[in-house]
Amino acid sequence: MTDHFALHWGDKGTKYASGDWTVVQALRRDPGYGGNSWYDVPVTNEQNNLAGTEWSFRWYDVFSAFKVRGTGHEEIRVPVSKAGETYTYAGAYFHPHWTHDIQISLGPAGITFSEDAGDKWTWDESFEIGDDRPNN
Repeated sequence: MTDHFALHWGDKGTKYASGDWTVVQALRRDPGYGGNSWYDVPVTNEQNNLAGTEWSFRWYDVFSAFKVRGTGHEEIRVPVSKAGETYTYAGAYFHPHWTHDIQISLGPAGITFSEDAGDKWTWDESFEIGDDRPNN
């Protein structure tokens, strides 16, 4: 089974490649000292286009974990000509109930899921684009 998470930023901004990173960790028993430790889980960049990015990780890599945590980060640059406009970005997460894989599509309209059984979460945030150039 594969979990997927995605960010969609639309057409007002441009992704800055070196600002992209993600971390997923699993809390597992550590036989070395008898306690638990966080271990990094391999994450795959599934889709990287002009509207958003999708990442995934396999449950095979975390099935013995007590907890799983993670974060995805992208730096999106918005032109100063957009100052004063409202900018909205969206996120999504999917956890399957069985081994049938899900499809997340990132496009101009946002994030859509294929029809499949599982837990689906979506959210969005909006803010006004500012202009922090000196003497403005």
